[in-house]
Amino acid sequence: MENMSCRGSCAAVFDVVVVGSCMTDLVSQAPRLPKAGETIHGHKFFIGYGGKGANQCIQAGRLGAKTAMVCKVGKDYFGDSYILNFKNNGVSTDFVGQTDKAATGAASIIVNDQGENAIVIVAGANLLLDSEDLKAAAHPITGARVLLCQLEVRPATSLEALRMAHSSGVKTVFNPAPAVPDLDPEFYSNSDVFCCNEPEWESSIPRPNQSPLYSQELESRYQKVTDPWRTKTSPAGVRMSSPATWPVGSSVVLRGEAVPEGFASLSSSILEPVQHSLCNPQ
Repeated sequence: MENMSCRGSCAAVFDVVVVGSCMTDLVSQAPRLPKAGETIHGHKFFIGYGGKGANQCIQAGRLGAKTAMVCKVGKDYFGDSYILNFKNNGVSTDFVGQTDKAATGAASIIVNDQGENAIVIVAGANLLLDSEDLKAAAHPITGARVLLCQLEVRPATSLEALRMAHSSGVKTVFNPAPAVPDLDPEFYSNSDVFCCNEPEWESSIPRPNQSPLYSQELESRYQKVTDPWRTKTSPAGVRMSSPATWPVGSSVVLRGEAVPEGFASLSSSILEPVQHSLCNPQ
């Protein structure tokens, strides 16, 4: 644990706590993508605040939730800037740690005039978020209404946070992105909401004859929605939710008999794909 303390928020109760990533996006726009070894002129550059976890946390705050972020950034300009951006967006930063052992996570992005891109991501300090950081944030994690995790920090860290929250009766939301093959089965048993797109489903869910983790019970609980406009599947004990406003390929699976309290009243926009660098203050 490095440079993380309660600073008055240990006793606070949050609507949404996010354990996840922060990425500073360095975006260059150019007529085309450069070839290997080539230098070309671009026509626009900007720095954005990205990372799946940070995007989701700030979006929840903009929808009116009281939010806190549990993450790690570097002791550098980008880290300081990211913390300030959280504060400017009303997100509690009491559990944002800073480390001098790695730089703030960053993504170098080149986008051409056709919208195609090339991206290099360096996770940096995100991968140093660990059990000690979660212990320091135990009160907000176990006392929140909703905990949200993804996979841009170490999977073991996300799973530990989900376990902490789920065992305390907190509604848990897991976004398995970026997708990894053969997730630990505990991700499914500790997630009340498993929110993924179609490629993430194909990559993350064990299949017959492909993985020893496959089971009929898992398949029945987490069944793919291939076309949200036309297909709605509700096997026993599972609530599949796919409003017509969602794009093709989206899947959200809710474990249990009912939609978690609060979710039904949220605008469907909270579940739509988040545009890159949503955290930008502009």
